[in-house]
Amino acid sequence: MAESIRDCQVVIARGMGDGAYVHLTEAGLTVIMTELHKVDELEGAVKSGALLHQPQRIHQHGQGH
Repeated sequence: MAESIRDCQVVIARGMGDGAYVHLTEAGLTVIMTELHKVDELEGAVKSGALLHQPQRIHQHGQGH
């Protein structure tokens, strides 16, 4: 999975499974989970330093899947 984004340093997502999260972080990527979903909101949060990682958005295997 990380091969297709090997030129990236950061992944921003609204949610993902714990397996994907571990895979991406082990590949050296910074993964930030957020409730934000509009590009302009993300851009503003990144520029102001207010984009916070919300680890509760990582889905544990078997939860609702």
